[in-house]
Amino acid sequence: MPTAKRRVLCVEDHEDTRHMLTLMLEREGYFVLTAENATLGLALAQTQPFDLLVIDIWLPDEDGHKLCRKVREFDEYTPIVVYSGAARESDRQDAVVSEADAFVAKPDVNKLLETVKYFLE
Repeated sequence: MPTAKRRVLCVEDHEDTRHMLTLMLEREGYFVLTAENATLGLALAQTQPFDLLVIDIWLPDEDGHKLCRKVREFDEYTPIVVYSGAARESDRQDAVVSEADAFVAKPDVNKLLETVKYFLE
């Protein structure tokens, strides 16, 4: 009997990056849904089960750290990976404070894929 695909939600405002993440993760066998802003990402996370979330920090309607904290209000366990171009040490520390499980700086897609696999396999 085939196993169910692991479900990943990617919250990213840049269309090309959403498309790249979808292709990359689907190629690895994951089921991927995307959201272009925090509002839609939160709605999806509240209404559907996911095995992992990938969240950008710079979103048009709310910063990704706030989104992480909102997700943690109803879901303590699903891994959250912050994938952001904001790569200063303070950005990494903010990700920890917002209860993300990992931080990967853009554009390191290899590190992102390695991190996703770490949490899902």
